[in-house]
Amino acid sequence: MNKLIGSLMASILLSTVIHSGGSVNGAAHREQPYTMDYYIDHQMVSVEVAPAVQQGELYVPVYIMKDWRGISLQWNHNAKELSMTADGQRYVVKSGSARVSLPDGSYFTLKSPVYIDHHRMMVPLSLFEQISGGKASVSEDPKALVIDSRGKRPLAFGEADKSIAIYGEQEQEGRYQALTLDMNGNQHTYPWATPVSWKSSPQLLDMDVNGDGSSEIVVLLNQGSGTGVHAQDVHVIRADFSEVSVESFQDILKEQVSSSIQHQEGVLLLSVQVDGKETLLALPDEEGSRTNFTHVGFGAVVYHAVEDGRLVLRLAGSISPSEFIGELEVVYGWSEGRLAAERISFRPYDEYMQYMK
Repeated sequence: MNKLIGSLMASILLSTVIHSGGSVNGAAHREQPYTMDYYIDHQMVSVEVAPAVQQGELYVPVYIMKDWRGISLQWNHNAKELSMTADGQRYVVKSGSARVSLPDGSYFTLKSPVYIDHHRMMVPLSLFEQISGGKASVSEDPKALVIDSRGKRPLAFGEADKSIAIYGEQEQEGRYQALTLDMNGNQHTYPWATPVSWKSSPQLLDMDVNGDGSSEIVVLLNQGSGTGVHAQDVHVIRADFSEVSVESFQDILKEQVSSSIQHQEGVLLLSVQVDGKETLLALPDEEGSRTNFTHVGFGAVVYHAVEDGRLVLRLAGSISPSEFIGELEVVYGWSEGRLAAERISFRPYDEYMQYMK
């Protein structure tokens, strides 16, 4: 921690000298913003209040943990006091005071007083870690305060209902091995895995899948992406935390989609058959080396969405690892107690429409 503070303090002192005419007193630290990104659980988070150093200790805005699991923050405007409750323990701090009061009447004293900066209560990092249970460090490239919430910060909230959230559990080798869904304070843990990455954050969408007037939660989990690859899982959860069965794209492809690729004298003849309708493309291939595929590949790029109250699946169709020629769209409907493919269609991408036969 001393190394962390020393590195950050040197940078803040330099920044303060440059921007405040050489003043390096404590008040200047609080008044002058210091450019530093915040990364919380591998996600870059926008925080309008910069860290600051007081008496050799790093201070951060306590509101960072306002949505964390098991933590409650209550502000008393008249008394300028903040009450923080975590895991059944209550801490009270007052702006301008170094005392932290406990419910039994006892207290402990910080090295420097807490204070308010841009309407945000600033507390020392040691107190932040004690209350939140998280851990923090400073990275040099990029310059950032990196905070590990230890699974207390939600990975995502419901897009339409912020009382719905999802948390990562059992982080191992860059993946969460389980996820906990919270609906209005009730929680259930599922054996779902997803990468630990801000680019792969889950999505929580509302949808009435069976027309009963009650919304289910659609959980979209990105499993990784790269050149020519994007994997995404979908789970649909009822209000009682039971899971709705969703027909897999593998089963849909196996039962309702067929394709072929043939080489014919400088032309690559593609056929995609969906729901009794065939789409034919004749692509130029003079050297006969455009692909060695025998069928159009579906499944390397998988996206789900909720559109007009319907679950929609889109699969990009490829004729080589780097060439995608169109998109298979599946609209799900409610059938025999599950979500199954109701409408399927294939459409070439615009640049390939000229090759349709």
